[in-house]
Order: sequence, then C-alpha cells, then structure tokens
Amino acid sequence: MGNDLRAATLVLGYCVASGIQSVLNIEELTVPAGAAVGITGPSGSGKTSLLYVLAGLERPQYGTCAGARPRSAASARPSGTAGAGRT
Repeated sequence: MGNDLRAATLVLGYCVASGIQSVLNIEELTVPAGAAVGITGPSGSGKTSLLYVLAGLERPQYGTCAGARPRSAASARPSGTAGAGRT
C-alpha cells in the first residue's frame, strides 16, 4: 500500500564509554496504514529509538524508512542525548 510505513536494513548505535552500543538492527519492517501496533521489550532495547527513527526525528547509521515524515532539524532530538531521560 502507498501509505504503509516501511523500513529496511535499519542500523543504529550510540557511542558509549566501552565502544559502540548497538540499539537497532532491523532487517525489514512494514506497518500497514491505519494499523495499531505495540512495541515491547526490556529497558534499553531500542523501543524509543525505533520510534524516533520511524518518525524522522533521528537518522539511522544505515537503512531506509519510507512513509515517515521527517521534522525540521530544530525539532529533532539533539545529538548526544541518546537515552537521556528514558526509563
């Protein structure tokens, strides 16, 4: 469908003291237009990061999203705040 949300080969990681912390590694994701979807997982598993990438608020290191509408740079999450304030 034309209004489906699609993501392919999404890779996202953050710099931490011990190196790179991989947060997302998604081969393929399709959410049909109008679908209700739940995202579950333990703390720190990338749920919020996935939503930020799908919403266009954060760019993955690699991969594509179609159907997401990026916001202006002024409204995007500032770099370096990964995980800040998340629970």
